[in-house]
Amino acid sequence: KNADKTIFTFEKYCENFVNNKAWFSPYFEHIKEAWTKRNDNNFLFLFYEDTLKDMRSTIRKVADFLEKKLTDEQIEQLMDHLSFEKFKNNQSVNCEQLVKIEIHYKK
Repeated sequence: KNADKTIFTFEKYCENFVNNKAWFSPYFEHIKEAWTKRNDNNFLFLFYEDTLKDMRSTIRKVADFLEKKLTDEQIEQLMDHLSFEKFKNNQSVNCEQLVKIEIHYKK
C-alpha cells in the first residue's frame, strides 16, 4: 500500500523508479557516478552477477580491498551468512519492514 492506501503494485513501483521516486534513486545517476570512480584506489566496484557466479572470489576481492586476511573457514562462514536465502529471511536487510511501514518510495 502507499500513503493514500491504494494497493502498491509492481507497476506503481516501476513508475516511481522511472520518476526517481523509488528508494535509492536516482539509480542510474548513482551508477554513472560510481562508474567514473571505478579505478580510484579507495573505490571497489562489484557486479552482482559475478557474486552469483563465484561468491568466494568476490569475498576475497573485498577482503583484499580492505587489506584483511581471511581464513578458508571465515570465507565459508561469510558465504553462508551472505547467501541469498539468508538475506531473503533477514529483516535487517530484506526491506520487508520498509514495505510494512510504507517507506518503499519517496514522495
